[in-house]
Amino acid sequence: MKHEFISTTEGNQRLILIFAGWGSHASMFQGLSKPGYDILAVWDYTEETPLPDEVNTYSEIVLIAWSMGVYEAQRLLAEAKLPFTAKIAVNGTLWPRDDQRGISESVFDATLQHLDARALIKFYMRMCGGTRALSNNTSYLPSRDLDGQITELQAIADRLLSRDEDAPGSILQMGDNRRKEVPSPSTALQTQTSAATPFFSLAVIGTRDLIFHPGNQRAAWKGVPQLELDIPHLPDWQALLDRMVVDKLLVAERFDAAREDYDKLAEIQESVAKRLVHAWAQIWHEDYIDSPDEEKQAACYFPHILEIGTGTGFLTRRLRSFFRHDTLELWDICPITIPLEEGETTRIGDAEVIIKELPNNSVDMIASASTVQWFNSLPTFFDECFRVLRPGGQLLLSTFGPRTYQELRDLGVELPKYPSYTELCNMIGPEWMVFKLDCDIMREYKKDPQQVLDHMRRMGVNCVNRKPLDVGQMRKIIEEYPRFFYDCIVTYEPIYIILKKPKK
Repeated sequence: MKHEFISTTEGNQRLILIFAGWGSHASMFQGLSKPGYDILAVWDYTEETPLPDEVNTYSEIVLIAWSMGVYEAQRLLAEAKLPFTAKIAVNGTLWPRDDQRGISESVFDATLQHLDARALIKFYMRMCGGTRALSNNTSYLPSRDLDGQITELQAIADRLLSRDEDAPGSILQMGDNRRKEVPSPSTALQTQTSAATPFFSLAVIGTRDLIFHPGNQRAAWKGVPQLELDIPHLPDWQALLDRMVVDKLLVAERFDAAREDYDKLAEIQESVAKRLVHAWAQIWHEDYIDSPDEEKQAACYFPHILEIGTGTGFLTRRLRSFFRHDTLELWDICPITIPLEEGETTRIGDAEVIIKELPNNSVDMIASASTVQWFNSLPTFFDECFRVLRPGGQLLLSTFGPRTYQELRDLGVELPKYPSYTELCNMIGPEWMVFKLDCDIMREYKKDPQQVLDHMRRMGVNCVNRKPLDVGQMRKIIEEYPRFFYDCIVTYEPIYIILKKPKK
């Protein structure tokens, strides 16, 4: 195994770790960058060598494994004690040589037996998505000698043939060639049994993949959140990083700059915070709050509450008044400026990272409104919340779905990729008791498209990239933005989640 840092900046505490496919080389990734992250590429799995010591110095690691690197990353990192948030599989599976879940066995074996310069070019053509795509991507082909690639493929084949039929340590294990079904989130309402956690938090499936057939990938990743993209086997790596990895420096910068106007502009976000707490009250009955019945009062008592994404305090004010507590811990990626009350503490930092520092069974409630859509991995966050909550503890959460800003998305504007209701269902493990998982549609109306864009900018929600809209995009928005009579529509899709960790 070889490795090379593709991009480093002094002071970066986050790392993107790329496990490349068979036959790859660091030259394929030259020029990649992501603000706030260093990038380390790993390739050539002929021999096993450790990752560089520097990997242990990062506070967050986003793993992106591609093609054969998916199998190798799971094999080599499953037991690693590294601060992963997202672990993303791209156009690969844990069964590289498998008729139903990977590359067909006959194709894999023929490639190994007859690999020569001509066969390699044919492989590259299929990897890029066709002859024309190959001619456009010659600069991204690996700088490797053929003998080394043959040796590497033989080493991988030897490991595949010598391993057990099952993928060790994975939720996607097979018994008698029959898949173990992963319970759906609805089943979690009844179940209180915990299941193994899959190694990868997301599988990206290229619908034009000619190496790992998309249907085989879907079968292999059943029970794991999936995202299908219109890409060939070889992705556009910079576009993939821009889409899949959150620029958290930009998120902090823009929300901090928007603080002064946020309360005046964020009517939807304030309403979402209200509705989240109201949803809890509907489940446990509003009359519990002021009831003289001690048992009912106890239902509203959570000694230690952690709020993630405090912002200007929309949810904070409702947590203070609605729930009895001894400690209210407030976290945000930006400085918290709201006045504190007795028993309240603050912490500035990336919640995806610092939640890993909390002890097991140490918090009674975790609450967050309109924040987690900026996380790199919601499945990992759900797992961390389950670990941190005490038995009987609750998670109150709101986020936004992909129909948010639908009008701009339909016009081709690049916006954050928000998880859908179905994707969120797949992210919630069967160990949780699910009390609410619901979505809604809310709308605002602005006088013209420019006011829509100004509103988003002043609120700080345009955090997907650092490039402004070009002239052509602006013209299209102004001319084609949908209207209701004379007003421009802005759609939001809030999603509300209330979960409980079983007492036993």
